Amino acid sequence: MGGTVWFAIVSSIVSITLAAVSIWLARSAVAQSQASYEKSAKTLGAINERAAGTEQVVGEHFQRLMDTMLKIVDTATTSPEVRMAELEYKSREQEARTRDQLFKYLGDALASGDTSKLKDLFTTFSPLLKTQTTPGKE
Repeated sequence: MGGTVWFAIVSSIVSITLAAVSIWLARSAVAQSQASYEKSAKTLGAINERAAGTEQVVGEHFQRLMDTMLKIVDTATTSPEVRMAELEYKSREQEARTRDQLFKYLGDALASGDTSKLKDLFTTFSPLLKTQTTPGKE
């Protein structure tokens, strides 16, 4: 029985020693984990600060880009050359509509065979025909 008691005492001492070492290693791991957490929190804080700065700079540059683009579009659409071209295009478009209407009335008058319609047609459209330019005579 003497050997069994010594074995029990030695195994109890070894168990207590292992428990103490485990507790010491656990505390060391917790301290290391806490240090890693604090370092990660500082790094994330720095990243957030830089992200906010980057977002502000990008926003300012985007606003400048939009202002520049709007100025370019505004200048292009309000320049005298563009305005004159637009007015000329609308004038030609109106002339084409008038000619189309004249040809439609002329076709209707010719189809009906009524000379009074032709006379009315020329009376109505003669002022317009005098003001319009003919192709090649501008």
